[in-house]
Parts: sequence; C-alpha cells; structure tokens
Amino acid sequence: QRISNLAKPFYVDFCPSTNTKMGKRLAGGGQQGGELLIKATSLGRNKGSTVCDLTAGLASDSCIMAAGGAGSVHMVERDPIIAVLLKDSFRRMQLIAKSDLSSDSDEELILRAKDLSNKLSFEEKDAVDVAQRFAQSNDDDAADRPDICYLDPMFPPRTKSALVKKNMNILHGLLETQSHEDTEQRLNKEAELLNAALGAARQKVVVKRPIQAPPLGEDLVEKKPSNVVKGSVNRWDVYVL
Repeated sequence: QRISNLAKPFYVDFCPSTNTKMGKRLAGGGQQGGELLIKATSLGRNKGSTVCDLTAGLASDSCIMAAGGAGSVHMVERDPIIAVLLKDSFRRMQLIAKSDLSSDSDEELILRAKDLSNKLSFEEKDAVDVAQRFAQSNDDDAADRPDICYLDPMFPPRTKSALVKKNMNILHGLLETQSHEDTEQRLNKEAELLNAALGAARQKVVVKRPIQAPPLGEDLVEKKPSNVVKGSVNRWDVYVL
C-alpha cells in the first residue's frame, strides 16, 4: 500500500532560484513588493548599516536585510538542528559564489551568492548571551556593536487554529514553541531578550510581531515602541535609541 503525506527533505537555501518567491524578493534587492522589513529597519535609506539578527531561525529575514542594503548581517541561533541547516546553507552558498562566471551557470545567482557571502555571518549561541556581549563592549570595541538588532521571537502562544506556512510549521516544531510555560515565565523571557537587544544596538531595535500581539515583554519592558510599521498579518515595532 502506498503511503501518502511522507515528510519531504527540508533544507535552508540562501540562494534560491529567481523563479521562486524568495528568489524574486532577493533579486529585487529586498524591495520586491515594497518590503515592510526594509522600511522598518530603514535599510533602504541607511545603506551599509550593520545588523544583528538575534533570532535568525531559517534566515529568510536576514537574507532580505542583506539584499536590501545592510552592510553586514550577523545571525544568531541557539537551536542545534537549525544551526546545522544554516551551516549547510552557508556551505552551498559559498560553492555557488566560487563558480565560474564564464560558465553556463546563472550569472545573477552567482553574483548574489558572492554578495551574501560577504555580508552574512553566523554563530550558534543564545541570543541574550550575544546581546549582552555586545552591550559590555568597552570603548575600543564599541564599533563592533550592531547599528540594528532584529528580533523575530517565536513566543506568542496560538489563540486559534490557523494554517501555517510549511517553513514556519517546521520551525515551530523544532523550537517547541508550544511549550507549557506559564504567562509569567514567557513574559520574563521576552523582557530579558528585548532589554538585552536594547543594550546591544547602537541605533534601533526592530521586533517582528503578529499584528494583534502585545509588544514584546509587555509591561516588563520600560521602553515602548517609537513607531510601528504594519502589514496585514505582522507588524514591526521599532525602538529608536
């Protein structure tokens, strides 16, 4: 008997084909369809800004920021399985970047791989630890602090059933976001993460949230968003420093 719905192999791809939705977004320099993420981070106006994505996940937002004007994007992810996926994607991206431009290979893809290879970096570590490391930098190391810290935490509990994109479904499963933490524990973690990011960034912190979710950390975080960029499903809370 044939078994249906078998799980298909899954991998992260920093250099997808321009025939894919993500490929088109990257090929458009992060501007395809007016990327709200680029608007929230102001990377379109402030090209060359350095970004630390403290909750990299599957790195789609990191790639968009790198393509959309960031001078560099340092990705942080603590989950060991996701870290392996990201390292594998780095390996394949670097192979593409070393391809011969005079060959029959996709020239646009190779050039994009070269650009991303020069901009993206990664470390497998806890986000709070990395943010606190930046915050504790002395004056000589202050230039190492990112201009922007970006957060896309997976904290908000689901209040209703809904269809979730395949990639997000996998990410929720790996990170076990449906944990049994009580509200107080969750809010304490949110506040710790946001406060650490606020101490690390030099210019702003941008937090991606579901459109109806309260601000990260709620009343446990003294600083409130300076402005908000809203989409139909998500919004980006911007904390200007």
